[in-house]
Amino acid sequence: MDIICPKCGEPWEHDMLHEAGLPYEEAWRRFKREGCAVFGSRCNEQAAKEAAEIAQIAYGLMPDDPDGCAAAFEDWGLGR
Repeated sequence: MDIICPKCGEPWEHDMLHEAGLPYEEAWRRFKREGCAVFGSRCNEQAAKEAAEIAQIAYGLMPDDPDGCAAAFEDWGLGR
């Protein structure tokens, strides 16, 4: 399942949080703030603006639940 960058809307495999070189919870917190940068990538902030806005809302509603966010994105047809 994918999590969505809150800056550009690009999908990232949820498991990438384990591979970010940070403790999982810190990677999740930083991803919600910094987006793709937590994985060492640059955002294309115009890539999928609507998906990014939806991600920001989801992360606000479920701030401590990356699995729930990923499941919601899948239900909503976001991601790959």
